[in-house]
Amino acid sequence: PILAGTAIAARRFGALGFALFGVLGLVLMTDNRLGSDGGGAIVLGVALAYLGARTFRVGARGFVILLAASAALVLKIVSSNLAAAGPNHLRSAFGHGLSGIWAVARNRVPLSYVPALENWTVVMPLAIWFVVSFAVAVYVARKRPTRDLVLTLGVATITSLLVNDSAMYVLTGGVAVVGSVFRFAPAPAVPFTLRSLVRLRAPVPVRSEAE
Repeated sequence: PILAGTAIAARRFGALGFALFGVLGLVLMTDNRLGSDGGGAIVLGVALAYLGARTFRVGARGFVILLAASAALVLKIVSSNLAAAGPNHLRSAFGHGLSGIWAVARNRVPLSYVPALENWTVVMPLAIWFVVSFAVAVYVARKRPTRDLVLTLGVATITSLLVNDSAMYVLTGGVAVVGSVFRFAPAPAVPFTLRSLVRLRAPVPVRSEAE
């Protein structure tokens, strides 16, 4: 929902809409009083950077800049949360410097990768299902305004497989989200006073005569 909302905001209100909705999503995902989901923050940060690069056609350099901005925002939120008293889900990862982060990364092996390999008879069919569903979604959406969103959901799913625990849940969720949005077409951009403040706007896809 956050990625879809950001895509719509970018299409209607340009870079300002993208930035405001993206920041709101990262805060909701990361802040200790709201989401406190470290893996979700990583997935969302990567996906937002990719969506921004695709939407505004800024290329690899733009993707790196957007990714760095997302990481800086997430780290700032985490740092502010760690300075406050009380329980914090992310304290074990970020409260002990690089050793805590390394321990979390190392734990991905027994918590995520090994179970996926041990349950390959379930994970493999789900992976094939996702790949086929994603390929169909990309093909159907190839000339639609939602193509960039479908590609972003694929990137988000792959990132989630790398950082989250359950490959089976991630793949099933990936199939569900690409299947739910590939024919979705957001309303075209409309004039809005705030757009005069933003030079960078999402390009409107050109439809062929056949469509």
